Amino acid sequence: MPEIILPSGMVGLLAAFEPCFHAPTFRIFRLVLAGWMHCLGRRTITAVALASGGLGGRHISVFHRFFTRATWSLDAVGQVVFRLALAWIPTDQPLFVLIDDTLARKTGKGISLATMHHDPLLSSARKPFCSFGHVWVVLALWVPLPMGGSRGFALPLLFRLYVGSKRGGTRDAPGRPRRGTRQQAAEQAHAAHPRPTKLALARELLTLVAGWAGGRTIYAVVDSASLRALRGGKKLDRTLPIAVRPGRNIMFLPTPTGFRSSRASRRRTGTT
Repeated sequence: MPEIILPSGMVGLLAAFEPCFHAPTFRIFRLVLAGWMHCLGRRTITAVALASGGLGGRHISVFHRFFTRATWSLDAVGQVVFRLALAWIPTDQPLFVLIDDTLARKTGKGISLATMHHDPLLSSARKPFCSFGHVWVVLALWVPLPMGGSRGFALPLLFRLYVGSKRGGTRDAPGRPRRGTRQQAAEQAHAAHPRPTKLALARELLTLVAGWAGGRTIYAVVDSASLRALRGGKKLDRTLPIAVRPGRNIMFLPTPTGFRSSRASRRRTGTT
């Protein structure tokens, strides 16, 4: 790979990810990462492949097969990222993980495993709104900035796809009364896919991190709705210990009570 596409220091860092892939897949992984870094527009697979500079001796379908058919695990990659990030966190401090779900809106009846979900950005207190797309349950590790202080950033580690029960988008268009093969395949995939709850997916992610962290204490920061569900509707007055895995100390922290969103803090016209 040309050094100008991926610096030598970055190549040394990527060596930690080599056990997660086979040799041919790892070469494509480095090209995908280089293309993602140098892509100046929307990061589609085609745009990333063109920006990587690796299309000289291979077909562009190799990059598509990296995501659809190649044998590798996101959890194994997340474990490597977790171990690398531990170098930035002092050993005498606990680990803070943040868990939340995010909606990625999609269009098209052929999108596999996309369902109808509550859209918190488009909904209001009086009128809820649903959108079609994918909901990802994400676990991120809070990493402090190297210059010190209380500032840090959330480093995403693990992901799980939450599939709802309502498929949506099944009405045929007037110009295309018949369902195509992609739509039929998407409907079959939705019917056969298991449907664990978001809390079950979050617990699965926490179990993985607990196994990676050894004996270190983990504080899981979740929203008030998730914490209320875990506590059975009890008052959120203190942290909640959860036995996710025997011998692991995992605490759940609620969202600060004084937090107000930008929409809630916005002044209304005509009020004092």
